[in-house]
Parts: sequence; C-alpha cells; structure tokens
Amino acid sequence: PVLVQFIYTGYIQACPVGVRTLKSAVEAARDAFGPNRFHVVTIGFNTPADNADAMGSFARSQGITMSEWRFAAVEPGRRDDLVRAFGFTYAWGPAGIDHVSQITLVDLDGTIYRQIYGDTFPLPALLEPMRELLAGQRSRESGVGAWLDRVRLLCTVYDPIAGRYRV
Repeated sequence: PVLVQFIYTGYIQACPVGVRTLKSAVEAARDAFGPNRFHVVTIGFNTPADNADAMGSFARSQGITMSEWRFAAVEPGRRDDLVRAFGFTYAWGPAGIDHVSQITLVDLDGTIYRQIYGDTFPLPALLEPMRELLAGQRSRESGVGAWLDRVRLLCTVYDPIAGRYRV
C-alpha cells in the first residue's frame, strides 16, 4: 500500500502539522506491521515553488529519514490531473492556498482505498484500513458515516490562532 499526502512547503501552519501527524502514524504503522510493508509519498502541489530542492529541504526540516518515505515535486503541467485523480482540492485565497488536509491510502492495484481527512486524526483511522489491505481483508465503507467522511469542504480556511479550519 501507499500513503499519499499533498502539501505546499510555504504553508508554515497546517502542512507541517499534517506531516508530523503522519510521521507519528507511520512510525506506529512500522511498529505494528514491520518496516517496508508500505510506502509514503508526500507531494508538493504548489508548482513551481515546491520543486525537488524545496521538498528535500522540507523533509529534512521535519526530520523524515525513513527509507519508505519519499518527498516529490510535480511537473507544473501535470499537477491538475494528479490532484484530480486523488480527489484533492485546493483554491487560491487571500493568504495563500486553501486546501483540506488529506491522506490517501492506495492499494496494490493503484486504487484509492480510503481517504483520511484532517491535520490530525485518530491513529485507528489510518492503521485499520492499512491492516485490512496488508491482511488481504478489504472492507467496503457504507452508511452515513462513510458518506460524511468523503465530503470535502473546499470553502474552508485554516485559522492558525484557533488551530482549526473554519467555513
């Protein structure tokens, strides 16, 4: 399985928090499932600013040294198709780029298996679907809760003082 996360390196509030949250979850997943059982890719979507050098610098600043975790830049002409394929949305706002934090869990066939939303999230929200994929026990989400988990609000802005998104 692959965990995919989109960030932009110029967002000094939410994106580092999201990466640190994912780092803790990845460390827990490595402890639970073993090393090299999954991969992680963090993609900078603010082209051309989030180039290979910026992504490498960001990874170092967050203390990411795991061999199964890569930080990648996107070619400017390919960004829109890539983010659309992952269901990731963003919009330019007065203070920069507004986006919902999400981690996408992709199965071995390259199919999106689960989306996990938020700068922070409960550990089981990530580890349970990973366990299902690693054990070959895919489940289907259903019901109102699953539907609500898929709803993404594009019209949100991160409030660093309150430490949360607001509509």
